[in-house]
Order: sequence, then structure tokens, then C-alpha cells
Amino acid sequence: MWRPSGVGEQALGCWVRLAKGVASGGDTGAVLDADERAGLERRRRENAELRWDREFLKSCGLLRLRAGGR
Repeated sequence: MWRPSGVGEQALGCWVRLAKGVASGGDTGAVLDADERAGLERRRRENAELRWDREFLKSCGLLRLRAGGR
């Protein structure tokens, strides 16, 4: 079932390991390998920077939010 969706075998294996770690109540950091952990940290930093940029633009009045949405 995973092949038709375009999910690779390696990605599926990582997801399964992560799900098993979460289901057992373990720390997900122990389930991630070093590259995955580094990627996660990079994305967290990038998200924080994007949030900061967004707040700055909002405070300057340069970013107008759509009604009822993000």
C-alpha cells in the first residue's frame, strides 16, 4: 500500500520507528538518527525566523491577514 502513494521505503521505515517510539511512550529524540535530528532542528529555527518575520511585517502594517484565516 505504501508504494502507490510515492512514499519511499526508507521514509516509511523512519515513520514506523518514530510511531513505535511514540506508542511506547519513549522519547522521539532517541528514535531519530543524527541527520533527522539536525534537519528537525534546522526546520524549527527556520520556522521561528519566519514567525518573527511575519510578526515584524504585521507590526509595520505591511502584512494584511485574510479575513477569518491565517
